[in-house]
Amino acid sequence: MLCPSLRNAFLCTVSVVAVCAMGPVHADPPPESQPVTLETVHQLALLTTIEDYRDTSDFCTCDVRLFSTNGRTLATDWKVHDLMTGMTLDLRGRGYPLAINPDGTQVLVSGDHSGTRLLDVQTGREQTLMPDDADDGVFSPDGSLVATTSRDADAIQVWRVAGPELLTTLGRSRLYVTTDNLAFTADGRYLLWVDRKDSLSVWNVAKQAPEWQVARNIWDYHLSADQRTVVLQKQDFGTVEAWDLDSHKLLTRMEDTQEFSGVDTYALSPDRQTLVVSYYGSNQRLELWDIASQVKTPVELDERYGFNLLFTPDSRFLMVAGGSQDQGCDRESGSCSGGGSGWTETIQIVDVGTAQVIDRAVPADGHSISHSLLMAGGTLLVTSDSYGHAAIDLWQVEGSTLTRVQQLPGGDVQISPDGSTFLATIDNDFLAVYGIPSAARPVQQYVLPGKIIPSSVSVRAEPNGDAAVVGTASGAVRVLGLSPAGDYVYLPDAEGWIRSDPLYLQLALDMPVTALQILDPAAVVALAMEPTDVPVPTPTQVPTAVPAVALDQLQLPIGEPVLPPVMPPDGLQPITPEQVEAVTLLAVLPATTIRNQGFPLLVPSVSLDGSHLISPPIQDQHTPFVWDLRTFEAQPGPEIDTSYAYGMAVVASPDGQHIVFTPDEYEVPLKLWSSERGWSMNLFTFITGSYSALAFRPDGQDLAVPGGVFDVQTGRLRFTLDNVGAAVYSPDSARLALMSRERGYFYDASSGELLAQTPRVEPHTDLVDGRFSPDHTTFLATTYDGIQVYDGETGTLRYTKTTGSYSENWEIEQVIFSPDATWIAALDPQGILQIWDAHDGTAEAVLDTDGGKGIAFSPDGQLLAISHPLRLIELRSGVVTPVSGDYGGSHLLFSPDGSSLLIESADRSYDDLQSVTVLGIPTAERPAWEPLTATVVASAINVRQRPEGESDVIATVSGEVLLIGRDSSGEAVYLEDPAGWVWAAPEYLDLKGIALETLPVRAANGLPHDSNPTE
Repeated sequence: MLCPSLRNAFLCTVSVVAVCAMGPVHADPPPESQPVTLETVHQLALLTTIEDYRDTSDFCTCDVRLFSTNGRTLATDWKVHDLMTGMTLDLRGRGYPLAINPDGTQVLVSGDHSGTRLLDVQTGREQTLMPDDADDGVFSPDGSLVATTSRDADAIQVWRVAGPELLTTLGRSRLYVTTDNLAFTADGRYLLWVDRKDSLSVWNVAKQAPEWQVARNIWDYHLSADQRTVVLQKQDFGTVEAWDLDSHKLLTRMEDTQEFSGVDTYALSPDRQTLVVSYYGSNQRLELWDIASQVKTPVELDERYGFNLLFTPDSRFLMVAGGSQDQGCDRESGSCSGGGSGWTETIQIVDVGTAQVIDRAVPADGHSISHSLLMAGGTLLVTSDSYGHAAIDLWQVEGSTLTRVQQLPGGDVQISPDGSTFLATIDNDFLAVYGIPSAARPVQQYVLPGKIIPSSVSVRAEPNGDAAVVGTASGAVRVLGLSPAGDYVYLPDAEGWIRSDPLYLQLALDMPVTALQILDPAAVVALAMEPTDVPVPTPTQVPTAVPAVALDQLQLPIGEPVLPPVMPPDGLQPITPEQVEAVTLLAVLPATTIRNQGFPLLVPSVSLDGSHLISPPIQDQHTPFVWDLRTFEAQPGPEIDTSYAYGMAVVASPDGQHIVFTPDEYEVPLKLWSSERGWSMNLFTFITGSYSALAFRPDGQDLAVPGGVFDVQTGRLRFTLDNVGAAVYSPDSARLALMSRERGYFYDASSGELLAQTPRVEPHTDLVDGRFSPDHTTFLATTYDGIQVYDGETGTLRYTKTTGSYSENWEIEQVIFSPDATWIAALDPQGILQIWDAHDGTAEAVLDTDGGKGIAFSPDGQLLAISHPLRLIELRSGVVTPVSGDYGGSHLLFSPDGSSLLIESADRSYDDLQSVTVLGIPTAERPAWEPLTATVVASAINVRQRPEGESDVIATVSGEVLLIGRDSSGEAVYLEDPAGWVWAAPEYLDLKGIALETLPVRAANGLPHDSNPTE
């Protein structure tokens, strides 16, 4: 089976919601609203717009729109809107709206560590529900109850609104929050919820008691249109089940029997006789399942994307087009999820009885379909295109025939439950509100986004060409209204008028200026249209005790390393302070990486005895490689499809004997490869999310995966884990930390018992990765803002270190513990090295490394390596020894035995040639690397001071030359004599079969201490 996570939004998706298009729960509109029907659809008009509806400070920029059941009240990311009166409540700094009660009078508000409250829409008054933040909530259909799920309270709770009063605590909430975590049935009899063990439970509202538990390992669920059936998808992504809520009986189970596919979307017909399931992957398809006969029938479709599934109310026909309306957003952890992703070019109508496509419809003007839904009793189909043209099409449904009856500008359409209001995106800042104009809901004066076509235009005090010029306007503008003559529009930000001619102004979505309302020039002085600025906190710079001093002033008291020393294999010598002068280049490992962050998201490993490097596949490779660091020979690992490397996971065990990986872009199944056996075994079907969700225990016995820990030798699950996140073992194998975006959880690595957890971080801070100190008493977590340091036993926050800006975020490779667990060293992007006490954060030293890019402690703690230029610092004496050759690279790593210093050559993996430079003490088994011979093709070529075309020419060269390095991109090579750069193109240099990746990278700008090895 295959996981759909990669087919949905990659940068923000943590959990994926498969969509069950069961049909919306309809409600009667309030008396002042008129529903959209076939008779009224031509009267649809743009009533108003909603500006600045998204929280731009949110990590995931979640697009959240919540309607009350009666359609009167709308909530967006941080605002609540009364669609009848136009009144708006701004919640910035007070949290986020999570749910609206059915009549639109109360909103559940939470977030930003402000607790959870009930907000009165008309008065703005709040009642505290609980001091903890809630992640999601839902009102009962009669509005008397509200259910919340909270990671702060670590529970799902049901509250009586009157009071308010806590009725019951149901259990621990699911870690990731989606729109289907909680749901009341439309009749209010049951509350459905998913717990921490992914079990779907049903709570009887009248009895205020658990009713029953449906199943374990639930990925998501949806209720049928009649609310009598719950259809759920299991976590194997191959099983869909339908259960009767009243009888508690399983109605049917549909299982995927084909490999390399998984359930994408599913739907149950209104008569509950047919279950339709679409699959994605190599065996992408659509199948109808007759529940009575248990017969599966495939449907042949013209297109195989965007499987949104809509049954007509009589269950005779199935419409297949576009994605879905369902979407979820977890603002606190910064994750979003969208369901039923995809788009189509065609609406296909399937006869359910014959499983044949009997009709097709295509939107006009080359539009695609990204969303689709049925309304007005199944007589209107609404489709929208949000990818290009941003248009909404409305189709009359007559049996199996579709006729387009209306088109509106806008994308990502959402319709209120009462069917009276269409919401659609105009751009990232504006929503269009469409409805049937009436005395209660007239067309209002609204703002539209526009763009000035010339570089600038004159803004005039009045709408005529003779009026005084009060300023100029350019770029993006807000347009309020049209002059009575229609030849000018008003810009509220510029407080004046500009020509409405399309040569001067273009409205969003190419709307005509006639879409704007006439604005009385005499009324503009009464307008208050200035947008509210959102205060942006100023980041705090990294605190420094003293100004930065020269690197040679570093003298650090170093104790004995906490971890026992590892002896190098026979023939290898450790790098010690007494031998730093002898450190030299030993080998270059081509097409190899030691990087453990960035694209591709893969994690390499050096075996604990220092004898092997396990490198993930990069560039066009299809296997990881196991490099012998004694002979520099490589053994290929398991075959891996690297077509979509950004979603894969490859992790090596510390003993160098195992590699765990996902074989393709769909991340399924998880495979464990043994170098001894030379083959892989499947562990189970699962979702990684990213490389950091996998971790081997340092003793090599266990493997942590999302949701559990496996025994490496047997491949069996040892125990499950309640939390999900980046996995980090302590060096002594005693503890396992799981890092979610918002907090860390510390487990006993042998039993799986939860021992402690860290406090929740501030919103949008996001924990990225972490590591234990060598003595496991300190835990360091990196964030987008800097570093959080915790007590490794209790999880208590000790101190934080913040960077100056998001672009200068700390990278885990540049923040390291000393082997004696006393110090933390951090190198910022400007090359400032800071060393502070690991326990209390007291600064010990602040040093200028003269452009340093990477740092690494030797395993014995006596040396600190800094690149580039590459230097070795004896910490007790402060002696700085430059390594001849000035090898470039921003990522350094000592092997655990101290015999090899590895340098990643590439600074940017997307355009650099990647290789790993190995330095150490030359021996008979590992002699020093020798320069390579090439021949100048022309009679002579220029040798330049740097690998740049405008660099000074310092010599010319001809004939045979010795190559001792290259630049990171491979465009230029460095000569031994004369010492300088020449172009590597074949018209200049015959490399005689030398692969540029086999040359070490040299820093492009050598420092004065850099010397030629021949001098």
